[in-house]
Amino acid sequence: NHPKKFRKTSSQTGIAEALFGLSRSIQRQDPYQAIIWIQLAIFVDPEFSFAKLRLADALSSENILQSALDIYKFVSRDPEYSWASRLRVAKTYNFLNNLDGAAEVLNAMAREDKNRIDALVNLGNIYRGHQRHRDAVNVFEKAKKRVKSWEKRHWQLLYGNAASRERLKEWPAAETDFLKALELNPKEPKILNYLGYSWVEQRKNLKRAHKMIKDAVKQRPQAPYIVDSLGWAQYQLGDIKGAVKNLERAVLLDPADATINDHLGDAYWRVGRKLEAQYQWRRSL
Repeated sequence: NHPKKFRKTSSQTGIAEALFGLSRSIQRQDPYQAIIWIQLAIFVDPEFSFAKLRLADALSSENILQSALDIYKFVSRDPEYSWASRLRVAKTYNFLNNLDGAAEVLNAMAREDKNRIDALVNLGNIYRGHQRHRDAVNVFEKAKKRVKSWEKRHWQLLYGNAASRERLKEWPAAETDFLKALELNPKEPKILNYLGYSWVEQRKNLKRAHKMIKDAVKQRPQAPYIVDSLGWAQYQLGDIKGAVKNLERAVLLDPADATINDHLGDAYWRVGRKLEAQYQWRRSL
């Protein structure tokens, strides 16, 4: 006779879910206490795969990466959470600087389900993060061929491809995808800023670029690179005083950024603040 498989009772499920809910409520204030509550939820209900997934997420957030990776791999055996877990396995491999491991997982997932694009988009973004822009474009283009009907959520695919194309100096193709991404998600600050700044650098569509970057700043007022874009657009349009104001704010937000310091130096020079300009330029070296 085989012993009966242990099955959780409804009361165990309820207690586990209550403990898990408690962990979610304190996650931001006390992440380590939240981890303890999640572990207790799993102790009460050992089959609570979603709690295991969130435990790994919490560990990853605290940079406890190897433990998170082990749990993601374990949860990936559960068919309900397999896909989500494997995406996280690849992400964690990347955090651990195991690019080959991440690529192997994501390529296998892409082969497994040819109707989905998320594994390819994740891989493209990982390559982009490693400055492997040609590899990124190759992956993004594969993903684009799978899209049967373009929807708002696809902006990230087009944005990633456009950004890598821009870095490869393939501007016409990059601009096409930026514009398509903007059409799908007209208010996304990343697109507004990247396309707007690229136009400013090329000194084209300056008024439209200025408006787009202003819209991005309204949504991300504390993002130094976007505030810098606004200041640089004002500089190119001849509003030097406005440029100085925003570039000074951008430097306060990120004092070490070479590009922002260089832009502020140029603006200072234009308003006659020559010594300060030279100081900013030195900081940009």
